Amino acid sequence: MAVKKKIAVITPAYNESECVDELAKRLAVVFDSQPAYDFEAVIIENGSTDDTPEFIPEMIRKWEGGYENVYGVVTERRGTGPIRTMNSRLFYWLAGRLTSDRITKNASDFRLVDRKVYDTVRSMDERNRFVRGLFSWVGFKSIGLPMVRPPRFAGESKAYSFGVIDLAFKGIFAHS
Repeated sequence: MAVKKKIAVITPAYNESECVDELAKRLAVVFDSQPAYDFEAVIIENGSTDDTPEFIPEMIRKWEGGYENVYGVVTERRGTGPIRTMNSRLFYWLAGRLTSDRITKNASDFRLVDRKVYDTVRSMDERNRFVRGLFSWVGFKSIGLPMVRPPRFAGESKAYSFGVIDLAFKGIFAHS
């Protein structure tokens, strides 16, 4: 088995609170499109005076305190329409019922994970990679932190109802 080359993307973030989430989304698309490589994103908070990226220091404190998987739990979805909000509520209700609450309600994919957690998830031979479920399933010491998800940075969501429903069913069936 060939070892994948690792590529680290390192970028500073100075007073970029409005752009960090968008950067993460764009990097995820690029990383997913290049499966022959292992990627790492390093965002360096450069002494900002705004809240860039305000959630990361809190995540680091929890990780330093012994948690190996620190993730956001969405308490409010700003800029999300009523149909998407209803779909999310329905998904987490159904997922909870069918998986004995193995998928944390309103868990975000925005998380800090210890290298051993990351390596464990990456080594799994899953075709339907429902990240929230996989990180819950591997069983490391985890904690969720409340977070408000801001409105979309720009453009329109590409997460259309049928695609979201397909992902939801894959996640539920993979973890039930």
